[in-house]
Amino acid sequence: MAETNLVQQIVNGKVPESTTSETTKNTAKETKDMFLQLLVAEMKYQDPMQPTDNSEYVKELATFTQVESIQSMQTNVTTLTANALTGKYVVLNADNGGIEGYVDFVKTDTSGSKVSIDGKLYPASAVESVFDETYYNAITVKKTLAQMVSELPELDKLTTQDKDYKKVLALNNLYSNLDSYQKSMISAEDQKTIEKYIDRMAELLKAKEASSTDSTTKETTTAATETTETTETTETTGA
Repeated sequence: MAETNLVQQIVNGKVPESTTSETTKNTAKETKDMFLQLLVAEMKYQDPMQPTDNSEYVKELATFTQVESIQSMQTNVTTLTANALTGKYVVLNADNGGIEGYVDFVKTDTSGSKVSIDGKLYPASAVESVFDETYYNAITVKKTLAQMVSELPELDKLTTQDKDYKKVLALNNLYSNLDSYQKSMISAEDQKTIEKYIDRMAELLKAKEASSTDSTTKETTTAATETTETTETTETTGA
């Protein structure tokens, strides 16, 4: 009978990846095979005058069959659960840290099910969290907005220059298109900060437009005055 190791060797400061399920599966098979060998030997060498009651052996054989069926069912359920992760955004504990990303595909072999993230395989058992797509999108938008705000200058140093204007415009476009759920993921303080930048840019643009209008009006007035003076001079000279 195969012996299950209760103590594992430490390799490079880590316990090697567990193969308990495979070991248990092999152990059960070997145990059943040994039982069948003993049953055949018992029947072969029994006393013909006093045959052994084999009912207990048959019951034991039925138990082994049930155990095998249960193990097979558990394996199928585990495989189906792992396959359901395909296309999901997950967080798993691997490589001495947290790994997150979309599951490209799931691979199942004798060692168990593995999920592929960014081209690398990880044990499906290492998955700790599975994100709902709506939740994940909301969190992604929140991070994007925070990054956009961090790239802007301080509020009192904001200008209408092209580099600032385009950043605030992009910020406004993204923020104004948030649905209620996405907006609920952003703190009230962060919402106020975003709105302050948008409002400040609107004020600067309005002031710039007013200044431009005043300048145009002055130029028009100056030109009209010069035209009038020229006309008066011409009339005086003619007289």
